[in-house]
Amino acid sequence: DDSDCDDSDADLNLDDADGDGFTTCDGDCDDEDDSIYPGATEILGDGIDQDCDGIDWDDDYYNDDDDSDAGGGCECSQGNATVAPNLPALLAIGILLVLAWVRRSV
Repeated sequence: DDSDCDDSDADLNLDDADGDGFTTCDGDCDDEDDSIYPGATEILGDGIDQDCDGIDWDDDYYNDDDDSDAGGGCECSQGNATVAPNLPALLAIGILLVLAWVRRSV
């Protein structure tokens, strides 16, 4: 069928119903709303996935310690060892590589 991109999924088609420049075949997750499309600006914590990445980012992702420094950067791994469990080891390896490079350059 020339009107869709996946014959096994009737919801995927080449029509851009909302005129935002993206079809459901392009990843538009809500083709009835022109403010929702892949790459759109995400509005934090509104319950809507504007950028079609499967996640509605909320303020807690950026600031989860209640110390009123919202907008101060991602604190998403604070107290959560599952976010980046190997980060300390990777940082140590990076520091060792930099030190080895500096010693070799001197």
